Amino acid sequence: MSSECYSPSTTSSQTVMSEGFYSSSTTSTIESTFVLNRAIESPFTVYAVVIFPDGSMRNCLGLNAPLKPVATKMTGLPAPFTYPLLSLPVPVGAPFGLYEVVVAFFDPSRPITGRQDAFLAPSGKFTIGSCTE
Repeated sequence: MSSECYSPSTTSSQTVMSEGFYSSSTTSTIESTFVLNRAIESPFTVYAVVIFPDGSMRNCLGLNAPLKPVATKMTGLPAPFTYPLLSLPVPVGAPFGLYEVVVAFFDPSRPITGRQDAFLAPSGKFTIGSCTE
């Protein structure tokens, strides 16, 4: 892990990507892990999503599954904690562009109207493109 994406002394949580660029012409595996460095001591509901280049969102734990929480009404989460979010080959025909993996923690007693309602929302970005010489 590079120092620019991991600093346990200053970061309470992060979404770590194994690579920043994936070629559509290889058999690379897109991998992402959520890392929590400071305990969450309040109740939460958490979603994990992949945001595609066109802005659409898919469930991180199954790109074809409907958006739904990874966990609901949890009372807290001790640290350190890591959770594998994504491990899949670059999909054939995946659109080129910038993708974002987001883990968003929400207060379950409040309505969720968007990402801005999350009290914690670390993200990691990667690009799918073509490697031509």
